[in-house]
Amino acid sequence: MTESLEGAVARLRLPFNPLYIRPGNVICGPAIFALADIALYAVAWMHVAVADHAVTTEATVHFLAGAKPGDLMAEACVLKVGKRLLIAQCHIRFVVENALCARVIGTYAMPPVAKAG
Repeated sequence: MTESLEGAVARLRLPFNPLYIRPGNVICGPAIFALADIALYAVAWMHVAVADHAVTTEATVHFLAGAKPGDLMAEACVLKVGKRLLIAQCHIRFVVENALCARVIGTYAMPPVAKAG
């Protein structure tokens, strides 16, 4: 769920679903990464006109703490935009304690801009 797409930051929320819980009573990694990937794509789209055709070329996830049951909030921003690559980061927090549970760095390959003529 989109919270905001303002300025240089994309904020998205993943509402809690009991199906995301894994042993240890924490939210599973795939749910956390899915939220981050969508937030990173959203912030890429905010910065580059051809981001509709962007593809993820690399993503690194650092799980910092177990995300307790509840909503997750993603906040993504662009670190660098080049001719062919865009690099962005995303912080994921579990809303219950506003605690950082993951940091994701993603790189997107941007398609070449079509030349007129």
